[in-house]
Amino acid sequence: MARTASCCLRRNYGRAFGDLGTLGDLGLDGEINLLLRRGWPADLVVSHSPDASAGKDWVGAAQVFRKYTSFRVLLALIFGILAMRKASCLVGCLAMSAFAFTRDASAMTPAGAVIHNSAAVSFDMDGASHTVQSNTVETRVAELVSYAVSVVTPTVGGARVGEVLTYTLDITNTGNGDECFVVSQQPNANVAEPVELVAVHVDSDGDGTFNATKDAVIAAGSCGPQIATNRRMRFFALGRMPADTGESQAEFALNVAPHDSGPGYGSVLPGSGDAGADKVIGYDAGASAARMWAQTSKLVVSLVKSQLVSGRAQTTAVTGDVITYSLLFKAGGEGLVKGAVVSDPLPADLGYMPGTLILDGVALSDSSDADAGHSADGLVAVRLPDQVAPFEHTITFQAVVRPQSS
Repeated sequence: MARTASCCLRRNYGRAFGDLGTLGDLGLDGEINLLLRRGWPADLVVSHSPDASAGKDWVGAAQVFRKYTSFRVLLALIFGILAMRKASCLVGCLAMSAFAFTRDASAMTPAGAVIHNSAAVSFDMDGASHTVQSNTVETRVAELVSYAVSVVTPTVGGARVGEVLTYTLDITNTGNGDECFVVSQQPNANVAEPVELVAVHVDSDGDGTFNATKDAVIAAGSCGPQIATNRRMRFFALGRMPADTGESQAEFALNVAPHDSGPGYGSVLPGSGDAGADKVIGYDAGASAARMWAQTSKLVVSLVKSQLVSGRAQTTAVTGDVITYSLLFKAGGEGLVKGAVVSDPLPADLGYMPGTLILDGVALSDSSDADAGHSADGLVAVRLPDQVAPFEHTITFQAVVRPQSS
């Protein structure tokens, strides 16, 4: 069994750790070629940092190795060993792989944890057995700041000038310490009139949908709630559509970063991590960007109301006067108008005159039936067909000024 375990370590683990240890001495091309020749998956090779500095190199290697230990790669490793190794070395290798390679981000050692380790030597002297203990060494686990941003709402369509749009994004803490994040506007020189960040809310009730009364707002430039390691939290970013509608779309570019986002990728901040541990910055600017878009609407809709009092264009009336109301509904530009309903709730001092409802010169009934008109309980309403702009419709009806006693 000892020979089997030794064989397994020598053939597999030693090779994997040897690959990682060699990376710091190679350039980018050399790193990629080495990993590919040794059989590392291509999608993991490209995740290794191209930065050649020592601090960044070991962080990138750690990220590669952490991904390499996923369950999917474990299966590929096991079946590869089945195909290439003899049965004498297989059993121990399979068991050790199942133990060592099933660890993932959820099993990461917490930041600030202190690992105690000591050794002992046993020997025989003068016919007696003796044991001597070594001193105990301590290792404090550094805090790795690492996270992923997922855009749930990449595009919002039909946006109008000045309209406030709601975008959804998820932030996952992939590091080993609790972190809070700041969501801010990211300036973009390529967009003359970007969508303006108005407010950021956190999904306080956890239902996944935005509710302004339930989901707490985060003050501008402030950190959101702490996100535990291997946990995801949903945020809602509200952006205002710009006034310039010359382009077909506008960009909403956000920056997501921890509260101490100043240091660059691979930086080590002594003593600033959880429980006094060092903090290692394990993310880059590309991972913290969230780019979303708003498709501009060129549809312009208006509704204008006018009146004639007893056939005259005036604004005064007496009891018993008949007022003829006209509603002009217009849609210009480009776009489809669906499900439009024009409604006019009459005040208590007016009484609708039955049989006076007209749409584009065609009389409509007052009851709820097959035609588009309806009038009941002081509400006059007309349903309009789905239609592509430009178009216009005119609705007219009459009401009488009630006496005070009515």
